[in-house]
Amino acid sequence: MTQDSQEDKEKEMQNIIEDKDRISEKIGEFQKKYNQKSINENDNAKSSAFGLAMRITTDLMSGVIIGGIMGWSFDKLFGTSPWLLIVFFILGVAAGISNIIRTANKMNKLG
Repeated sequence: MTQDSQEDKEKEMQNIIEDKDRISEKIGEFQKKYNQKSINENDNAKSSAFGLAMRITTDLMSGVIIGGIMGWSFDKLFGTSPWLLIVFFILGVAAGISNIIRTANKMNKLG
């Protein structure tokens, strides 16, 4: 009986060691996934910030450029140089700033 008891204890010990090895492997897999996920989140945050900066720049520049082109075109058409250029340039700046404020408000609402 002591022989069987000893063998049972050895089998039980072997099972415990195998369980420990499986758990260690699962922990290692989880740590790899977690580390990869946090790296991806940092990259996404950087990309998102860069994208937002590009959008704000584009919003402002497009308003200014379109306002300037419209003002210059109307000045050439009506012969009122430089008054319509000045007016539409100012309107373009205002539209660009309005777009930036709208984008900033959306970002605040999203979190």
